[in-house]
Formats: sequence, structure tokens, C-alpha cells
Amino acid sequence: MRPTTIAALALLSACSLLRGVMSAQQNGQLTTQYALYTSSYSGDVKSFTFRPPAGITQNGNVGNETTGGKPSWLTFGGKLEQSHIIYATNEATPGEVNVLTSGADGQLTALGGITRTSTGGNGPVASDLVKDQLFVANYDSGSAAVLPLSPDRAALFPAKVFNFTRSGTGPVTKRQNAPYAHDAVADPDGKFVYVPDLGSDVIRTIKVGERADMAELLAETPVEPGSGPRHLKFVEDAKYYTHGHGASANGQFRRHSHDVKHVAYLTSEFANTVTAFTQDPQTGKLSQIGARIPSVPPGTQLGGDAENGPARTLAEVQTSVDGALIYVSNRGDSTEDHISVLRRLPNDSLEWLAWYPSGGRNTRHFSISPDGRYLATANQASGTLAILKIDGEHLSIVAKLEDQDQINFAGFAPW
Repeated sequence: MRPTTIAALALLSACSLLRGVMSAQQNGQLTTQYALYTSSYSGDVKSFTFRPPAGITQNGNVGNETTGGKPSWLTFGGKLEQSHIIYATNEATPGEVNVLTSGADGQLTALGGITRTSTGGNGPVASDLVKDQLFVANYDSGSAAVLPLSPDRAALFPAKVFNFTRSGTGPVTKRQNAPYAHDAVADPDGKFVYVPDLGSDVIRTIKVGERADMAELLAETPVEPGSGPRHLKFVEDAKYYTHGHGASANGQFRRHSHDVKHVAYLTSEFANTVTAFTQDPQTGKLSQIGARIPSVPPGTQLGGDAENGPARTLAEVQTSVDGALIYVSNRGDSTEDHISVLRRLPNDSLEWLAWYPSGGRNTRHFSISPDGRYLATANQASGTLAILKIDGEHLSIVAKLEDQDQINFAGFAPW
């Protein structure tokens, strides 16, 4: 499962907190460093090392010849000998996925030479990995594909493709004239994959099979018409409690065997809202919790028009390591966009707290370091990679790298 969809656990051991965080000797002192990977519509996939408090060093880079020209999403896989596997979707027509390897030094190469595999549709924008199967969301063709993996971790031709349909046109007529699959997210148990369909205002549910060709399309979950569901994030097996009522010492989370459940949070691009759902881990059914919560401060004007949707839109969603906070990226500001911070309440609904500058414009994607201390943003319009420090409920920019043309993904790796 990719890091951008790995659910937060209720209690984390010291080992879990250090997962994905490297240490190195510098001037005789032990320093922490993080592996970070980006993709961009200019054709590049790059690897970086972030060394707090503010050092960003590029290690590797592959360009158009390897990526196909429009890499849009990176899913981190397992390890092959001494290298780590990365699945890079190419948002082209037809869509492709390229398997990259990253060595200990961060150098990037194509697995087995340049071999790009069809995603069974056009314009793939997201993927997730479960049971040696790669699930891909094809935005332009409104479909989802299941690609089996070979023993050497290469992605094979799709074993199954689900071509979605919709009747008529949605309220945002120029953006909802057809199905547009915008994400593919596995639940914490790896039993179901969810595909938010921005064009149809539904969340599609796929049951994961023992083999890729055994995947099954189940019922869909409707959302508010014209809201444009975009991305989904799970919090695993956690129940939120106020301090003094089943809480841990910091008033956050404690695992209870009788309160095991999965909660998911959805960003809706046009509505600029975040919606909470509970998931039935046996059937995969999603049930909405309470009302949708705006991702922007009260009184914020969204602009735009009915045909094309608002000028301000909502994109990515992530959770804090302890699952107590939800982060989302807002886009459309003329000078600098923002990351909003929302607090989970005892019933798993949300409360908007504040928003903070993202470090650039059109914050298409962001991720959180495995230890929960930093947040990396991909700001497409301004071409900036920014690192924000997480201090409780507050965010502050500590590092920024300019001239990252059309950057669209910034992912902290789990290694």
C-alpha cells in the first residue's frame, strides 16, 4: 500500500516512529534524514534527501525517455535485492505505468530497462498496491485497472479493467460530463479498493480478489451532487476519545478491541469540503458521519462559475501519525495556497482549526514523513517543493526548492 494511503495506527512503537527515517553521521553527531521522491508533468521523477532543519539534496533523476513524459503519481513498493521499487504512472493516452528502482544512494533506474505497461485506460492519476496487485485510476477514460505483479515486481498487463459509466451530466457540466476516476485507495485490511469518481459524484468500491482477475465491482457510495469527490484517506482501527475517557496520556488515541473500526476522509474538489465515513470491514460499505466540513475559513470566496466549477479547489488529504488531525491542500489562491488542519472529534467527525501557507501555488499533492514531523508539498503552478515542520496543530515552512517545473507529487518514502 502506498505511503500516501497507509492508515495511521492508534499507538505507535518507537520502531514504527522510526520507520522510513534514516540516520547518518555528520560532524561526529547523529543526524536524521528522510528519503523523498517527486514527479512532474515536465517528465521527471527525482529523488531527494531532506536533512533537517532545512537541507534538501537531489540524488537521482530520470526523464521523459524513461517516464514516458507525464509521470503523475508514485506508489512505493517492496524491496528487490538492494533496491526499492517505485511504480510511476504516466498520465498519457494511452496510460502507462513504469517500474523504477531506487538504490541506497537514491539513484533511479528503470527495472529491466525501459518497459512501460498499459494501465488499460487513459490518463492514470493514482495507484495503490495490495496483495501483489497494482490498482490504477484512469482519469481520462473513467476506469480502474488491476495489474498483477511478476515475481521480480514488474507490472504486467491489466488482468481486469472496470469501465465506469454515468447517466447524463453533473452540475459542473464541463467537468462532470463523464466518469473521471481520480484515486485508487485500498482499505487498511486490503480487502477493498475505493475509487472516487469526480465526474459521477460517487465512490466506486472494488472487492480485492486473491488474483488480479478475480477483482469484483461492488456497490457505489453517492455523495453530494456537484461536489466532485477526489481523494480518500483511511485511519485504521482507531477510536478517538477525549482525555479522561479511554484516552492515552496525551489525550489522543487508545486501541480498544471492542472499538475496532475503519474511518475514511474524503476531499471533494468542487465543494471544498471534507467528509467522514465509517467503513464496514466485512462488506466494504461506507456510511457518512455527520455533515461535510468546509476546508476553507468562513467567508472565503470560491469564485469560478457553474460550468467549470469554483476557482478554489480541494486536492490531497493526509492524516497525522496518531490519527488525531486531518490535513488537506487548498488550491486557487493568487499568491500562495494553503494546507488546512482539521481535528477529529470523538464521533470521528471533523472540526476546522486553521490553515497555513503551503510554500507555493496549486498544491496538487503532499505527504507526511513516517515519524510525523514534516510535511512535503508539490506546488505545480509555482514549481516549488516545500518542507513544512509539524508542531502540534501548527505548520511552518522550513525549506523550499524552486525551479521544480510542473511538480505534481512529493512523497516521503517509507524507507
